[in-house]
Amino acid sequence: MRKTDLKKAERLICSVLERNPRATCAELAAALGVCSRGVTDIVRRIRVSASAEALALLDAREKEIRSRWWAKRARDPEKVVAEIRAFAEELGRPPKMCDAGALACRAIRAFGSWNAALRAAGLSLFRVSLPGDPTSRREALVAAVRKAAEAIGRAPTCREYNRVCGGLSLPKAQAIQQFFGSWGKSLEEAGLTNPRDKRRELLQEAERILLSGALFVSASGLPGSHSEKTFVKRVLKEKDVRVLLMRKQSVEKLDAVARLNFPELPGLERAREFTLRAAAGEALVEIAASAGLSSERVRQLLQEYVGCVLGEGLSQRKRSETSREEAVASLRTAANLLAGIPTIKEYEELRRAGNGLVPFHKIWRTFGSWRAALGAAFLGQPPLAELNKDLNFPDIPASIAREVESSNPTFNKTLQNMTNV
Repeated sequence: MRKTDLKKAERLICSVLERNPRATCAELAAALGVCSRGVTDIVRRIRVSASAEALALLDAREKEIRSRWWAKRARDPEKVVAEIRAFAEELGRPPKMCDAGALACRAIRAFGSWNAALRAAGLSLFRVSLPGDPTSRREALVAAVRKAAEAIGRAPTCREYNRVCGGLSLPKAQAIQQFFGSWGKSLEEAGLTNPRDKRRELLQEAERILLSGALFVSASGLPGSHSEKTFVKRVLKEKDVRVLLMRKQSVEKLDAVARLNFPELPGLERAREFTLRAAAGEALVEIAASAGLSSERVRQLLQEYVGCVLGEGLSQRKRSETSREEAVASLRTAANLLAGIPTIKEYEELRRAGNGLVPFHKIWRTFGSWRAALGAAFLGQPPLAELNKDLNFPDIPASIAREVESSNPTFNKTLQNMTNV
């Protein structure tokens, strides 16, 4: 509506309100010829420049509307008081606003606040007055904490205190926390031990690990967050207990092997070396990189050594226990019989023919691969003739030596790289 039409709208609204002071927005909208949603905006704009008579009519209408709204929600104060008293008898104590539900809403509409309704019902309020003097207030709050501790039978947590403070007429835990700075400090002032003291819990966990006699502990088995685990690690490190980034089951087995002082086993010297390095805290990736192996292969060697020490893989080890010297001698015997470097298929055919050769799978288990075994047998250091003399291996024909020396350079290089695997 344009500004020039506001005077006309004012006259129309005044004429309607003179006939009906409680006119609704729909009635005013019908007189103005607009929708009911636009009436509120028009009335707001009219109030800016309306006459005193028009403002009086608008104020009277607003008052009538508010009185009509409150009339719908009016409650009998006596009835509300009776309901509060009956509810208090049912609970056996003065009810809290959180207990009352819809009754609290009716009481607030009738009396303005819940405390006013409790006063009207003659019930005690949930309000504890504290002294203004800081020293006296400190003593009162400390006494409240001690009283709650006596009721519970031990030092209460903040939540437990809030549960009993109402029945004991004690101040809220929030007031105690605000005065002392934290709930833990309030317990210290009262001479009580905080049951939720994380540091004490972590020290107890570290003590439990130390009492178990473990030499190694898995980091995944430690409780708490990263900072709490760091604290436990520091405590354990001071007691010569190492925390490893390995699975709990693997660390338990490693701990059992450490109690046996990492015994030496024939054919597992390198696996024992890797196990010692892992026990010293070196990661498997670092061990694999320095040894020129894959992390998976290092893990397999560790598992094999630990299993053999603990007897888990003893039967398998007995079936496949073959020294490097025996495997090399068997390969060179096969080379003499074939007058050339044997393939896996040729080697197995010779073994089945009854030549007393070591089974292929035992050689593979000793060296990790067929190429590594060939490299150890035909490309090892010192020279072949000297190696034969030292270990009493069968002589290698010159034709085989020439075949090794003149073989494919790529294959020859691969064998050399795999010699120490």
